[in-house]
Amino acid sequence: MSWGTDLPRLANWGVFETLGHHRRRFVFVDTHFAHRDQDAHARQQAASLILARLPQIAANLPLILAGDLNAAPSSAAYSSLADNFTDAWAASKSRLGPDKTFHDFTGIAQERIDYLFLRGFRPEEVVTDTSHVGTVYPSDHFPVRAKLTFSRQAGLAPNATHGARIRSRSLAAKLPLR
Repeated sequence: MSWGTDLPRLANWGVFETLGHHRRRFVFVDTHFAHRDQDAHARQQAASLILARLPQIAANLPLILAGDLNAAPSSAAYSSLADNFTDAWAASKSRLGPDKTFHDFTGIAQERIDYLFLRGFRPEEVVTDTSHVGTVYPSDHFPVRAKLTFSRQAGLAPNATHGARIRSRSLAAKLPLR
């Protein structure tokens, strides 16, 4: 596997366009980094590869990078991304729920390893959603969601017209992390 990991890892991306008179385009990327303690090098390599490939994928478009990085804010992988993008949780004036996201199906948050990184957006609110039914949790991680606002002029589409439809491009494109 990539950089000695036990499972394949990848990043998925798509280019989206909003509806309305002032259409805006943005790129959404999601990824899942290697999970074992001994995979710190692989996580750093994954962050570096994503940073190297994003100029080709996103150019100067606004960007949301969502990921289970399996890395604490003190890690090299986190630092690489935080040096290039805005950590939505850290930058938001309104944060709801715990800052930690991994709970191992216990409901007790233990580590912050899930992130939303932004370029061209302002986070208005970020929520770590601890919802569950009974004692069952749908995941060993709490999801992180955010209300975002485009930064001024970010992602304005050329020839924007009223009533445009959301268009996705390359939704199935995979960025192999080798």
